Amino acid sequence: YARPAWVNGAAGLAIVALVASVVISLQAARHARSEQAKAAQTNTFLRGLLASVHPETGRRDAQVSDVLDVAAHRIEQEFATEPDVRADLETVIADSYEGLGRYDEAERLFKASLLLRQQAHGTESPSAIVGLSLLGQLYLDRGVLDSADQLFHRALALHQAHDTRPDSLYASLVSNLGSLAHSQGHLADAERYHRQAFDIKRRLFGMQSDIAALALNDVAVEMGDEGKLAEADSLHRVVLRVVQANHPQPTERVAAIVSNLATVLDFEGKTASADSAYRVALALRKQLLGPDHPDYALTLFNYSSFVFDQQRYQEAADMAREILALRGRTLAESHPSVAAALQTLGKSLDKTGDPDGAERALTESLALRQKFLAADSWLIASSKSVLGEHYASVERYPRAEQLLLEAQRGLVAALGASNPRTAVNTRRLIALYTAWGKPTKAAEYSDALAKGAKAGG
Repeated sequence: YARPAWVNGAAGLAIVALVASVVISLQAARHARSEQAKAAQTNTFLRGLLASVHPETGRRDAQVSDVLDVAAHRIEQEFATEPDVRADLETVIADSYEGLGRYDEAERLFKASLLLRQQAHGTESPSAIVGLSLLGQLYLDRGVLDSADQLFHRALALHQAHDTRPDSLYASLVSNLGSLAHSQGHLADAERYHRQAFDIKRRLFGMQSDIAALALNDVAVEMGDEGKLAEADSLHRVVLRVVQANHPQPTERVAAIVSNLATVLDFEGKTASADSAYRVALALRKQLLGPDHPDYALTLFNYSSFVFDQQRYQEAADMAREILALRGRTLAESHPSVAAALQTLGKSLDKTGDPDGAERALTESLALRQKFLAADSWLIASSKSVLGEHYASVERYPRAEQLLLEAQRGLVAALGASNPRTAVNTRRLIALYTAWGKPTKAAEYSDALAKGAKAGG
């Protein structure tokens, strides 16, 4: 769910972290002597990097990116005849590149590692399945959802063809499908997948493990997006206690959980607590990942929406532009943060007196979601709702009505009539018909809103 990431720190600390990550993961996953020997070779190689990197600038510390570049080059030369060790090392370096937001380098090494796994163990081996999953996770993080979908389903089909046991690999594959469904806007499917993965991981590793806690965090995210806010709040706090106990020092895992909790607090209307949590999450992600990283951008988007709701419209617009500046760099056009930031920018421009700019931004946001998401995604309905609100504000009532009604149908189908996001669109319909001089229609949706609120408890 959240990979370790390093920023411009000392090379020594970076290598120690890399070594620890590799050794722990290998020891947890493998027990055969040959695999222990591979772990030892990996350990030795990574420790040797510290002595091999000597920046010509005379600095005592090397940038982590420099260390990774040296490692990627040396792996190809030193382990040409040892595909297993090379595959493991390329996976570690690729994962670290991804943590730094260097996705092109990460993709190259994940693909190389997958090919080595397939050649050494067969295209249907557990090792190859892991390679497919890792590459799929990269595509998911980049927002390339079609490629992620293909790889995740291929990996799961291969696993089920040879082993029907609910082991840790199966749980990870199911969790991948949950994360993909979330990005596609299919929240009920996402919750179902993540609950299944959590149940397996809790049984295998115990509730006090990071693995089970982070799986529960995924469940909490889905519940929050489905409007089950009190339960989501409670689960995020459980997860935060476990992970903070396991990691007293600031980590990206803690930052991710705090970011998720902030969003739930925001939806709950706990303004002061949400503002504080957003600031903590942003500070941690900026420190640990840097301001160009997609995960920082995602938290910044959520905070920009919060700031917008606090009527700090210029701040919200500035944050949205900061995110959009990453387009074509660390954010692909298909990345969810791009369409989301365009939506916040458009809403902010409406409030600051630029309706033409607002229309351009909101129309582009809707077009991106229609291009990259399934037609029944609630995110497409959300974009139609916001664009419909814009047209109502400039008195283009027929066009506003068309979009808001389409949004209402999509949101009810995807989330249910009582979901807070559906209620937002219902209120927009009420405002539209009131401004348009159609009180009967406004009353109809006022009644629907009351019924939805009653159904939601």
